[in-house]
Amino acid sequence: MPKGSSLYYKKFVHLLAKDRIAEAENILDSLDFDEVLKWIRYHFLGSLAYDKVGRLRDMTIVDRSQSIVYWNLRDELFDVLKDSPKEVVVFKGAHVGEFYPVRVWRMFSDIDIYVRDGDLNTISEYLLQRGLKLKREHGFQRTFSFKGLDVEVHTRFSRRIYPDIISSETVFENSERIYGNLLLPSPDLAITIFYFHAYKSAYTSSFRAIWWLDERFLKKSGAKPLNLPGIDVCVRWFENFKWKALVCEDPSEVYRRIFGIIHALKFITFKIFTYDLSRRAHRRL
Repeated sequence: MPKGSSLYYKKFVHLLAKDRIAEAENILDSLDFDEVLKWIRYHFLGSLAYDKVGRLRDMTIVDRSQSIVYWNLRDELFDVLKDSPKEVVVFKGAHVGEFYPVRVWRMFSDIDIYVRDGDLNTISEYLLQRGLKLKREHGFQRTFSFKGLDVEVHTRFSRRIYPDIISSETVFENSERIYGNLLLPSPDLAITIFYFHAYKSAYTSSFRAIWWLDERFLKKSGAKPLNLPGIDVCVRWFENFKWKALVCEDPSEVYRRIFGIIHALKFITFKIFTYDLSRRAHRRL
């Protein structure tokens, strides 16, 4: 790799996420630390780097502090959600971090909640009564603010272009009640949501290196994806993703639209093809 190449930064982020710390530290001298910080923060690895890479400790103390604050806010929000008039399921980063050996390593920028479609208005009214502020409403989700932290309330896991392969029934059948009406996904549901989210988000918000840690720690818990149509497409795509394809800024709107649609069509086509094969096999039986 030529000195100063973006490949150095991609490789550093990959090595850090894969816990190959000695190898990551070996290439630090070839990197500009301001640029390293840019890459680390884009991939939500600042709090991890605070503990793992001594030379970056002073630079990432803000990341660690932010992660602590956000996790504390998450705990406060849980106290609100347990008294919700309808069941809610917290998923993605604010839940997956519980599988990490140190939960604040799992940084997040918002908290995601899943609710039944028919419960959205009731839960929205409750959140407003508890002091959350409605920021925006977009199709199948509403975004609230809780003490400066975004809280996204979803009734689907994807935009309409994608089949909603994870149904409401699947979510609530595979979630565990923590207290009151607050539920958390089982490990198997958590890793299923993880793979599907990673696949569909790759060309809208880009692949994030923190996802490699999510997968590692979910698998260590024994989690296995639920047997849902199309989820194997997402798993194979994730396993074949190459670190050289990493970026450190969001793609343009045109890029997101074009490649997002192409990515969705690949999923839909493969899902239909595999479903047809399974039907034929079933008929032979």
